[in-house]
Amino acid sequence: MGLNIFNIFLLFLSFSFFVVASGFITDASRRIGNLPEKETNEDLQRAYKYSIWAAIIGWISVALLLVAGIVIFIYSAELYEAGFANYLVTGLLFFTLLGSGAVGILSALTANYINKSKVDNNNNSYRQAIIAAIISIVAFVGILIAFFIKIFYKPKPKESASDTSADIAELETELGGDGTGSVSNLGNEYKHKIPGSEETPEWVKNIFIK
Repeated sequence: MGLNIFNIFLLFLSFSFFVVASGFITDASRRIGNLPEKETNEDLQRAYKYSIWAAIIGWISVALLLVAGIVIFIYSAELYEAGFANYLVTGLLFFTLLGSGAVGILSALTANYINKSKVDNNNNSYRQAIIAAIISIVAFVGILIAFFIKIFYKPKPKESASDTSADIAELETELGGDGTGSVSNLGNEYKHKIPGSEETPEWVKNIFIK
């Protein structure tokens, strides 16, 4: 079973978003930590706590995804042959979905408490947290939509030539023919007539031509 290229592309894209979001929330945490008001402002302390948790979850998830990706690359032939490669990629996508959701929520909480702190100068920590939240949520929603499409979207199979021939034969049988797909037995008077010619009746044209 071949690897699903779309899944690989989606995993790479969401992983890139995840790395960027983790970087932004880490920078937000550093900026909050440098604020002198953090020692006395409870909202800033909460913001700092959430940003620390977001950064930890983000970078641990990134490290685990990297290790898993390297393992899959090294043992790709064996996994490929066993048919596990696609399942592992899908599992990594699900893991990224959970991680990006967690980082997005914690980043949004960080931004919320920075805003509630009412400090005059938040050292651009609010902006960094907002960017991290947006990037994480975009990655989360993108992966979620992809999962829903894969689960619920079932493309209609194309009708093969053999299926079409079988339908014609069945229709001919119902009209009194021999079921061979030929119009030769629909009536002796039309035995040698070609569908679509001037001598062919209109109802035969409607069935076999249109």
